[in-house]
This record gives sequence, C-alpha cells and structure tokens, in this order.
Amino acid sequence: ALPISKSFYGVYDTLFATLGQHEEDACANAGKDMPNIPRFGTARAPPQSVRAFYDFWTAFVTAKEFAWCDQYNPTQAPNRRVRRAMEEENKKLRKRVRREFMERVRALASHIKRRDPRIAEMQRIAREEEAAAQAKREAEKLRRQQEKRERLAAYREAEWMTAQESDEEDDIWDDGSSRVENESQFECLVCEKVFKSHRQLENHEKSKKHIENLARLREMLLEDEQLAADFEDLGIAGSIKNAVDPAPTERSAFSSE
Repeated sequence: ALPISKSFYGVYDTLFATLGQHEEDACANAGKDMPNIPRFGTARAPPQSVRAFYDFWTAFVTAKEFAWCDQYNPTQAPNRRVRRAMEEENKKLRKRVRREFMERVRALASHIKRRDPRIAEMQRIAREEEAAAQAKREAEKLRRQQEKRERLAAYREAEWMTAQESDEEDDIWDDGSSRVENESQFECLVCEKVFKSHRQLENHEKSKKHIENLARLREMLLEDEQLAADFEDLGIAGSIKNAVDPAPTERSAFSSE
C-alpha cells in the first residue's frame, strides 16, 4: 500500500493546501479578508465537506495580482504617455495570466471530482434516494387513481339505488295530496355530501360544482391506457386495465356525452 502522503487523498490534499496557503498570503499582503478554504480531506470526509471543497475550487477565484509577470517597468518610462502605455500593457498581461491560472485550477478540480470515489458514492446514494422517491410518488398516484375509481363506482351504485327508491316513493302519498318524504339520507359520493331527500340530491346533481367533480371522475376513466403504461413495470398493468375499463353496461351511462 502507498504511504498516505502519496495516496490519491494525500497528494491532492497537500496540493490544494499549498494553493490555499498561497491565497491566504495574497489576501494578507493585499489587506483583504481571509477566505474560508476547505481542505480536500480523506476517504472518510463527510459529504458536506466534500461538496464544500469542490464548490470552492471548481469556481475558484484567485486573490493574487500576478505583478511578477509585468513586461515593462513604468518607472523607466521617458514620459507620462509612455508610462501609461506600459501600465496598460502590464494590466492586460496580468489579466490574461490570472485568467489562465484560475482556469487551470478549476480544470484540475473538475478532473479530480470525476475520479473521486467519494463523489461516486454520493451520486449512487442520490440515485437510490431518487428512485425510492419516484416509486413512492407512483404508488401514491396509483392509490389516488384507485380511490377515484372506487368513489365513482360507489356513486353509480348509489345513483341506481336512489332512483329505485324514488320510484317506490311515487306510490306512497299522505292523505292523497302530499308525498311522504323518505326519512333515509341521500349521499352524493362524488362530492361527499349528504342530503335529507331525493329532491335535494337531484337539485345538487344539477349544480355546477357537482358537474365539475363528476367530469373530473369521468376524465379519469379515459386515462386507462396511459395509467397502464405508467405501471407496466410494476407488473399490475392488467389489473389497472380491468379497474378503469368498466363493463359495457356501465360505460353506456356516459355514451351519450
């Protein structure tokens, strides 16, 4: 085994520690605030430290001024015009060298990041968490769809029963002039509301809110093919198809729309 100082983590920890020290020296010389420079760390470094390291160095901005690369000495200029020209050329050169230096450091950090086992492990965990979250969302979507189908089925059954009860009530009259109200409660399963009489339920079923809710349930039935495709990988596409594809007698209730 390689010594720690010559391992992947040892080499780059030392390298970036040296670069960080140079930046701190440059800040001190220029009277600037010291930056918080994260270390490369070891194989056991926590994920937040690893992310902080790469966030800093892949967007690295140096504090160095690169005065050493000046091509001209303005103090030797024969006049003011020449001195300004020298200073301008030195400024352009410093800017170019500074930019190239930062690009090299950022490229090195990006190169190491692609090969860092810690990053690979973090990405693997993130993929697993995303897959689990996606599965949870799909399961919740399936539950909601099933709940809607059950509510619609219950509504159809209740609609048939209340219609039958209404026919029976037509034959019952109080003293030959007034109709005897059925004391049962009438429930709209689409809107989850309860009414005291069939007439109230009929009036409710003509309301805008009820029509909108019923339309949403009907639209759900038209999603059967897409729903089956969404859950085909779960091995339950067949059961979904049967659940959202009602029998011909049930479908006929909407055939006129």
